[in-house]
Amino acid sequence: MSLSVWDCSVNILCTVNVFKILIPGQSEACNDQKTIIIVTQCQIHFMLYGEIKMNTHGNLSFAAKNLQNETDVIRWAHYLGYAGLLPFIASGLLCFVDDPQWQAFAVEALINYAAIIITFTGALHWSRALDASRHNMQALLLLSVTPSIIAWLAMFLSELYALSLLLVLFAVMLKIDMELWGDKHWFVRLRIQLTSGAVLSLVVGAISML
Repeated sequence: MSLSVWDCSVNILCTVNVFKILIPGQSEACNDQKTIIIVTQCQIHFMLYGEIKMNTHGNLSFAAKNLQNETDVIRWAHYLGYAGLLPFIASGLLCFVDDPQWQAFAVEALINYAAIIITFTGALHWSRALDASRHNMQALLLLSVTPSIIAWLAMFLSELYALSLLLVLFAVMLKIDMELWGDKHWFVRLRIQLTSGAVLSLVVGAISML
């Protein structure tokens, strides 16, 4: 049983016994006996808690588990991030198909998907705002929604201007993320790789329009 669950179990048990003491009609001897039981339970609780806190092996196991969880997160972030590049690559390749109808479809798909992804990159800062101080919260919340608004406006422009605006927006968001997430080196490297793939696809799409 984890420490947090064990703590809750003992605390609930002590609380139940306290409410039992408050029930009228009990003799003083009975109440005294229940009080002794509660004190004993609390003493056992804090003694075991102290032993667990001082258990080096337990702390190392907990740290190893956290490290494994972080490794899993990093691995899956790379898997899903690279998978997210597939629509960029497919749309970019289709832009050079010798068929005007397919070419127009590919450019439109590229613009729409780029707008979705740039919205996602902005939404990352929404979660940061929840943990930020009141001073930074407003700036992060504004940053989290601004890319989606600009991307929405880009969809009303002509294809070439929309691709160009989204390309610049990807570069700006990468610069911002490199500054705000600089302590997470693996995330910054992944953002550079994914943004490079997205920008390259947008460039390919823009070239196909020339």
